[in-house]
Amino acid sequence: MRRPPLALTGAVALLALAGCGTTTTPQALPPSPRSTTAEPSSPSPASPTGGSPTSAPGAATPTGEGACTTAQLRLVAGRVEGTAGSFYATFFLRNGGAHACSLRGYPGFALLSADGAVIQHPATRTGQAYRTVLVRPGQAGAFVVRTVDATIPGTGCNPAWRTATVQVYPPGQRSPLRQPSHLQACNLTVGPVTASGPAD
Repeated sequence: MRRPPLALTGAVALLALAGCGTTTTPQALPPSPRSTTAEPSSPSPASPTGGSPTSAPGAATPTGEGACTTAQLRLVAGRVEGTAGSFYATFFLRNGGAHACSLRGYPGFALLSADGAVIQHPATRTGQAYRTVLVRPGQAGAFVVRTVDATIPGTGCNPAWRTATVQVYPPGQRSPLRQPSHLQACNLTVGPVTASGPAD
């Protein structure tokens, strides 16, 4: 009477071991194909969209800062350097407000005579590439203006032109900043606003 239970329990144990053996083998196989198909699928959406090259130039825009207005900016004149018949003057657009803002693109730049008239013509753009510049309070964006030596023959400029005022339209703004100046006016060109630092 005691032998049949032992035989039954032995058969049940064999069936249990056989069942474990059949279930572990199929479970071990699927993970390998799933893991290999998941890896190629993640880079593929990024490569056709080109998200990284387009987002890099606009690195300052994710901050959500609005454009700098004329009212919160201060025009600061920097150094003037001469070389090979040209003069290069650096100007700063300093953030005098309480919040950060952004500058992107070219300023409008002109030199005015004593009666407020534009001398020759406003500065033409250099065509350089630009990016968004985040300007925190107390910091500034910079741009460079080039003027040709009017005494060089063939420039079409008059050495007698006298500048009384610098007039600058910040990028995207319709009201200018003005500052007294004696910068020479001759075939002006202006570059885009670039990142700078504190400006006094």
